[in-house]
Amino acid sequence: MDLGVTLTGVIIVLLCIIPFVVMSQNSKRKKQQKLQNLFDFAAKNEGNITQHDLWHKSSIGLDETNNTIFFIRTLQDKEITQVVKLGDMQKCQLINTGRTLNEQESPIKVIDKLELAFTPRDKQQASIVLEFFKVDSDSLTLTGELQLAEKWTNLANVHINALVHN
Repeated sequence: MDLGVTLTGVIIVLLCIIPFVVMSQNSKRKKQQKLQNLFDFAAKNEGNITQHDLWHKSSIGLDETNNTIFFIRTLQDKEITQVVKLGDMQKCQLINTGRTLNEQESPIKVIDKLELAFTPRDKQQASIVLEFFKVDSDSLTLTGELQLAEKWTNLANVHINALVHN
């Protein structure tokens, strides 16, 4: 009798735990695949990632030796890849596009889009824009994208400024 109750309890616990283990494994596999895609993209462009971040539908990496940023964003099964050579850039700035909702108690700022905009030294070239978040194609709420965008803006500007002063 006790063996049957114990066995039933173990089976119920396993049935509750297995879905979480499977989801965790799938998440790790997707993250590893996204990271591998970033490393492969950098290698195709003769780069070697030394710093990187992954989030929702995007990944970004920096090759500190060649001062190059590699960016991949997947939207509707379409992969957008961009390469930014920091030596050709004048500056990087964070573009935070949003709107203010007038609530009764206090106004609320809603972020609709976060982008990094790289201004080239050559005025004839167009700016390079990396889209970190867009409310239309991502979730309705930010999950760390603002902090990542600020981090990468600062990181890019540190490398750009170091190249200018060398």
